Amino acid sequence: MLSASAALFVDLIVAQRFTSFIGCLLTLVGTACVFCPKEATRCFGAIHRWETKHKLNIAPLILSLVGTVYLLDYASAPAAAQFFTQTEGWMRSSFPINGGGGGADIYALVFNTLRAIFVLYLAISLVRVIAAARNDEDWQTLARTPLIILITVTLGDILAGLITGGGGAA
Repeated sequence: MLSASAALFVDLIVAQRFTSFIGCLLTLVGTACVFCPKEATRCFGAIHRWETKHKLNIAPLILSLVGTVYLLDYASAPAAAQFFTQTEGWMRSSFPINGGGGGADIYALVFNTLRAIFVLYLAISLVRVIAAARNDEDWQTLARTPLIILITVTLGDILAGLITGGGGAA
C-alpha cells in the first residue's frame, strides 16, 4: 500500500489531475486505516453514530461525489477521437484547394456537418428510446436502428482509414 501511495503521489505531481489527488488521498486514508486500526474503528464508529442520529447514509453521497468528480475530470479532457479524421486528412492532402479565399475550410465544414448530423441523430434516437422505456413500450425495437447505424458508421470509419492510409499520403 505504501508503494501504491507513492506511485499515486508521483502521478499526482506529474499529471496534476484532480482524480490523481483523490486517488492519492483515498490510498493514504486506506493506509492509515491499515496501520492504525483502533483509531480507524473509533473514527468509523463516530461516523456511524452521526449517520444514525441524523438518519442519513453518507456512503452513497460520497460515492456519488467521487464518481461525479471522476466523470467531470475525464470528460473535461480534450477529445481526440472523432469520426473520419483520417479521411478528412486524406482528402486535404489528395485534393488540395489552392487559391485562398478560405476554400480549404470546405473540408472541415463538410466533415463537421456529417459529424453533427450523426451526433444529433443519435441524441434524438436516445431520447425516443428513453421515452419509450418510460412508457413501457417496446424500446428494444426503437434502439435497434440507431445501434445498427452506429456500428455501420464506425465500421465505415475504420474501413475508410484502412483505404486512405491515415491522411499521410503525399
